[in-house]
Amino acid sequence: MRILLISSAFSGLTQRFYTELDDAGYLVSVELHLGDIPQLLEGVALFKPELIICPFLTKKIPPEIYENYTCLIVHPGIKGDRGASSLDWAIQTGESEWGVSLLEAREEMDTGDIWVNKTFAVRDTTKSSLFYREVTQAAVDCLWEALTYFHAPDFRPQALDYDNPEFKGKLQPFMKQADRTIDWKKHKTDEIVRRINAADGSPGVLDDIDGKPYYLFNAHKETLRNNIQLLQQHVREHFAAEEAHMRGVEFHGYRSHVKEHGFMLEKLMTIDHKINHDQWEAADIGDFMDKWAKHILNSDMRFDTYCKKEAA
Repeated sequence: MRILLISSAFSGLTQRFYTELDDAGYLVSVELHLGDIPQLLEGVALFKPELIICPFLTKKIPPEIYENYTCLIVHPGIKGDRGASSLDWAIQTGESEWGVSLLEAREEMDTGDIWVNKTFAVRDTTKSSLFYREVTQAAVDCLWEALTYFHAPDFRPQALDYDNPEFKGKLQPFMKQADRTIDWKKHKTDEIVRRINAADGSPGVLDDIDGKPYYLFNAHKETLRNNIQLLQQHVREHFAAEEAHMRGVEFHGYRSHVKEHGFMLEKLMTIDHKINHDQWEAADIGDFMDKWAKHILNSDMRFDTYCKKEAA
């Protein structure tokens, strides 16, 4: 059986399809769809495929192909889902289950009859990780099931039908940076992490930090907790050593300095509590760092000056 893979790039999923089919004894070829329609049509005509499968597309398939060949599109979405940002929306909105559909190419994106649909549990991870594991495996499962239907005389693909309760998806817009924006005062930790996870190849969520634009990616909720706990440990050890030094040199500002230390440790414990209960805001950490910087520039410098005078 002659199977042609049409793809916008020889991507990981395209390579996986090629390897699977080639190993199984199918005659397989790959034609890249880079926007040159005459070249694409020529490649299809030369290979004379019995079946065309499109694992990864960024451009539409021309009607000259899907009107004359069985042409199946791999779409990373549940039944009824449509649009180029399917996986982005699934991750960002916190879907617990998602899927992959193998459907016929049509003029209107993702409206073709569905040959196979497979679902999977959505891990709390980045878009690329989810794609290369769950999406890829579901797509391969779809491929092999679809091949069993190709010569089956009684097989009928399932038409798009939003009145059917099985079709839980919908048309979703292309996700732009404006859709990914993080509201640090409103969004909780889990939602912030989901937004960043969904944008890891976009190339991240565009955010403003201290008046400068940055792209955020590879966020981990647990890392924040660990870092705050490590910071607490460091601050406690640093304060304890500093206070012991103050007592040793009989620093006259010892009591007020220790009071400031206690205030900052209390702030850190409050931040830790908020993080554990998903109630923190970026401003909490910024406020602590600002107060610590002022403490160093003022109180610590006074102690430094005192030590230098005593040494003289």
